[in-house]
Amino acid sequence: MNKIPNRQAICEVLMDKAKEDKDIMVLCSDSRGSASMTPFADNFPDQFIETGIAEQNLVSISAGLAKCGKKSYAVSPACFLSTRSYQRRHQLRCTWNEPSFCTGYRSYVCNPEYESLPSK
Repeated sequence: MNKIPNRQAICEVLMDKAKEDKDIMVLCSDSRGSASMTPFADNFPDQFIETGIAEQNLVSISAGLAKCGKKSYAVSPACFLSTRSYQRRHQLRCTWNEPSFCTGYRSYVCNPEYESLPSK
C-alpha cells in the first residue's frame, strides 16, 4: 500500500507528465506548500502560476488556459474550491466546453473557520 499523501502523489505524477508535456499548467491559490506543489513550482516555474488567495480567479485562469490549449490543474483546499469557485468553473466549462481540472485536498472539517457550509 502506498503511504504518501495523495497531494504529494499528485505532484509527483504532474511533474513526471510535465517533463514531456509543456502544455501542463499547475495553478495554486497561495497554497503551494500545503498542497505539496513546491517541487513542481521549483522545477517547472514556467508551468506554474500562483494566483494568491482568490479561488474564483484561480478557476477562471485555469479555464482560460484550457481554452488556449493548455492542460490546467487548479489546486486549492477543497473547501475553497467548492460553492462559488465551482460555480464559476461550471459556467466557464459550459460556455467554452474545454477541459480544466480542479484538485481539492483536505476538508478542514475540524476547523469551522474553513467550512463552506453555514453553521446552525
